[in-house]
Amino acid sequence: MMTPNELDLLKRRFKRAFGTRYGKVYYSEQERVLLCIVTQPYIPIANFRRMFERMAKLVRRKSLTKFIFDKRALKSFDQPSMEWYFTTWKEEMYAIGLRTHRKILPPENWFAQAVIAGRADILKKYPENVAFRLDIQYCSDLRDALEKPERPPHSKEEYLSLSVL
Repeated sequence: MMTPNELDLLKRRFKRAFGTRYGKVYYSEQERVLLCIVTQPYIPIANFRRMFERMAKLVRRKSLTKFIFDKRALKSFDQPSMEWYFTTWKEEMYAIGLRTHRKILPPENWFAQAVIAGRADILKKYPENVAFRLDIQYCSDLRDALEKPERPPHSKEEYLSLSVL
């Protein structure tokens, strides 16, 4: 759930690209930012992939370089969706210049633990994953995600130890 301050930021700085039953997608051409706000507690993998494939077209068309993924509405962690997101979508987006990723997680501690475990599993299966070449940071809210300074890509060790807040 977005706070009133976040809703104000959204209205002032973003244009709505599209919405689905599972999420709303916005962008800022000026800031070159793509924003996906999950709106349901669970996204079936087929719907997840369709939504992200549509976002990929937007990234190409608008030359967006930063992605903010607001997952606060999620109540379920779907490892197959996250694996596809890491191994296919992020690879494709890296190739076209989307290299800064900000993630806003649900407040439940178990979700953060699932992210950490899932990340480790993906890296075991795909040791040359693009994640090491990306600027990935976890954020508390939309303002934090917009304002957090960029940093160089992570080493594998840094990536595995990334704090998820």
